[in-house]
Amino acid sequence: MSKTNNNDISRIRQLNNQFRATFKDSDVIETSSVRKLNVKDHAQVISIVKTFTGFSDKDDDDYSFGVFFYKDEKFMFKIDYYDKNKLKFSKNPADDKVTCRVITIMKARSL
Repeated sequence: MSKTNNNDISRIRQLNNQFRATFKDSDVIETSSVRKLNVKDHAQVISIVKTFTGFSDKDDDDYSFGVFFYKDEKFMFKIDYYDKNKLKFSKNPADDKVTCRVITIMKARSL
């Protein structure tokens, strides 16, 4: 990934927020520990990811990583940026025409 400026970070944040809210046009990967949750708990974890606002105030935080607790268990999500063919990392995550977002949702203990 190339060096990003403040305008790029702002655009990446916007795109990440849109993606997390809908999971539209990209891939969602869940570890087995997330897939094994009962229906109600699974739905709640997904809802937390989609509405997550606990990002840092650092200027370089692109809102691609989050940590939260649900029922005393630590969960995390990470958005990665790939080219449209998902063969290599995107050269410009601020451009959704050349970037495919992939989110991984996991329990921290499953690492």
